Amino acid sequence: MKVYRRRLVVVGIIVLVLAFNLVLLVKNGSKAERLNYISNWKELTAGDLVKTLQKEGVVAPSERYPVFVDPNLPVKEFLVKKGDKVEKGTPLFEYETFDLDAQIALLDAEITRLKSEKASIKSFVSDLKKTKSSLARDRSYVRPVFGGDADSDAVSETIANAEVARQSREQAAETRSIEQSIAEKELDLKKVDLEIEMYEEQRDAVENGRSGLTVLSAYDGIVEDISFELNNPVITIVSENLFVEGRLSESEVADVEEGMRVDVHSHLFKGKLIGEVATVDELPAEQPALERASLYPFTAVFDAADVHLYAGYHVQTDIVLDEALDVPVVRSESVLVKGENSYLWVLNREGMVEKRKMNMGLQLGNREEVKSGVALGEIYAKHPKEVDRAGKFITPFKSDKHLLAQWEKDSFRKKLKNVLVGILQR
Repeated sequence: MKVYRRRLVVVGIIVLVLAFNLVLLVKNGSKAERLNYISNWKELTAGDLVKTLQKEGVVAPSERYPVFVDPNLPVKEFLVKKGDKVEKGTPLFEYETFDLDAQIALLDAEITRLKSEKASIKSFVSDLKKTKSSLARDRSYVRPVFGGDADSDAVSETIANAEVARQSREQAAETRSIEQSIAEKELDLKKVDLEIEMYEEQRDAVENGRSGLTVLSAYDGIVEDISFELNNPVITIVSENLFVEGRLSESEVADVEEGMRVDVHSHLFKGKLIGEVATVDELPAEQPALERASLYPFTAVFDAADVHLYAGYHVQTDIVLDEALDVPVVRSESVLVKGENSYLWVLNREGMVEKRKMNMGLQLGNREEVKSGVALGEIYAKHPKEVDRAGKFITPFKSDKHLLAQWEKDSFRKKLKNVLVGILQR
């Protein structure tokens, strides 16, 4: 019976409070009609806004290196197979060498012939020089013996001088002829030396070519393809460095730029790879046509040091078009928009609600960046339509189990006192 009375009193007090508040709300000129009823408050906190474009992509080698074969030389054998890892200097394939062996033999024979000819010329020049020297040593003149008759002696001397002059002329002519022959042979000797040098250079070139008939790789990578039909390129080597290839639509290609961050995901590996857009082609992947939409290739590079990837993996790429990190963020439902301006109903230091103009930044879905106007930590009304004007407000009481428990423990007199104090303060 005692409990029943107490409950009856509590119900009566509640009815009295409701009736009193109803009178205040209906009464003209009452202060209650100037209060805003705000059901919920929020604190302006920081968050991240990241605008991404999700595109499918495939992992591919970043470089392809073609190796060509000389169609004029027969290939003896390939020294690598598809899938082999190669480094710079790794033997790839070998040409046949029998044609070069025959060519070297011909050059050797010609060099031998020229050297024999050179020896003959040198021997002939040596003989000419000996003949020339002997002519100078054997030079002698026949002098007549005079008998004492002056007239006959004069005649004899004249005859002797003529003979000496004749012998001198003949010897000089013979010497000149020998010297001319020596000069011609020495010129022939120089020509033979030049020919020998030329053939020896050709032989060295062929010999070096024979040692170079094993074609070596100029690149590091993996052998992707070998053409056993000897169609060029006969071998294709791909780089071990990988990138992602993808396609952008006509509406997307203008939004993507080189250097934008890219996050790469796949169920084939854990975590994500972080990279950036490397290239964006301005020309479509296929010849433009009216009956189909154009797609524009793009590539993204990334660091896969800790992840083992294979060329051909299909992945998901998130291209970061714009981002605002650790900035004040508010939901669009809390923003009051009038024309081109945006506002929040903010609780100021005087305990009043006021309309605060804001500058907005990046918007992503129903979340917006607050660039200025409201600071982090300030309290704002979650539902702006609940606020009619700046000024005072009322907020519904949030029930608390501890408060209810305390209410049950308080005496009837204390409960009545608390209710009356609340009414008088209104």
